[in-house]
Amino acid sequence: MKIDVTGVYLVEYLKATEFKVRKMNVGNKDLKIFSKKIKVPSEGRLPAIDTRDKNIFSTSSRFKVDELKKTDYLYFLKIFYDKIEEFDESIEWLESVNNLFDTSTKFSPNIIVYRLKQEKDKSKINECLYIHSLKESMLIKNKTVIFGKVSKKDKESGASEFDFLSETQFLTLPEKDFICSIERAEDKTSIKVFKAFELDTVFKVESLIDGYAEKKIYRFVNDGNGKEFKLTNDKSEVSFSDEAGNDVTSAVVTAVTSSDNLQLKKTYASFSGRSNKTIQSISLNRLNKVVNSLKTYVSQHENETLFGIQDIPRIDLENNKIYVDDKSVKIFAAMLNNEIIQKLLDEKIEIPYYQE
Repeated sequence: MKIDVTGVYLVEYLKATEFKVRKMNVGNKDLKIFSKKIKVPSEGRLPAIDTRDKNIFSTSSRFKVDELKKTDYLYFLKIFYDKIEEFDESIEWLESVNNLFDTSTKFSPNIIVYRLKQEKDKSKINECLYIHSLKESMLIKNKTVIFGKVSKKDKESGASEFDFLSETQFLTLPEKDFICSIERAEDKTSIKVFKAFELDTVFKVESLIDGYAEKKIYRFVNDGNGKEFKLTNDKSEVSFSDEAGNDVTSAVVTAVTSSDNLQLKKTYASFSGRSNKTIQSISLNRLNKVVNSLKTYVSQHENETLFGIQDIPRIDLENNKIYVDDKSVKIFAAMLNNEIIQKLLDEKIEIPYYQE
């Protein structure tokens, strides 16, 4: 694949509607040389996520979305692309690399963006943005750098001469390991995510996920339209309450949104209640057998498990209810996740939300 870098930008990203951009004044000749050094990320085994039919939150570390829709949680990346494209001519120039070390300039970029053209074949050229996080290690300040003069040798020794640059400030531009690419072709915007966790961190997606997770948790108990989420093919009700019968919905929300486990949050945020969820195809009695197998596992591996009896949701077959509190949010999440619940149904006890 041939690529041509047409612009280099530094971005201080705060949130979807608030970011500062500076464009670097790099000559076309240098951009052409630099383009040849870019290592295009491998797209092999990059699973396609159809957000219209599946969960809007992907829990994969690598994935692609063929067309971003307004309902997608990553739709802000399309807005980001549009802003770069729309204001390209009016974006301020970065006056000097020294500005990156000057705190008084009030510009602290955390993202490097390359605007480029991709030529997959002569008849198809896509415009896209390659995004990389700007790390402190890329900023070199007050260091002594040594470099060689290839064509200049010492007359007496015949050895190549070297020069020193002292007290110099540099920005090293990345050539590989990009977080994602945002591509535009035929009025469609697609994304390829190569480092999902880093994307979540750099673009502060976690706060967005927290909001979705909270809304989904409340959907179990109060939809406002009488369409609360029901689970299993018995349409079982979920109650967020402790063993004394006290409502602990707020505590459940806090336990999820304050967790350091992003995958746990995504599981709640992505739950749709649809029939394609494994938990919707089994009976409450079958789910109860899973709960009993977890209890048996705990009793047999008391000193080995990362969870106890108190961390397991409670099942009430007589009243067709599932009770969840702030201690059992992880195992309840496992029940909502297709892959994990299937393993539990097969009596393979794996709850990844307890793993760091």
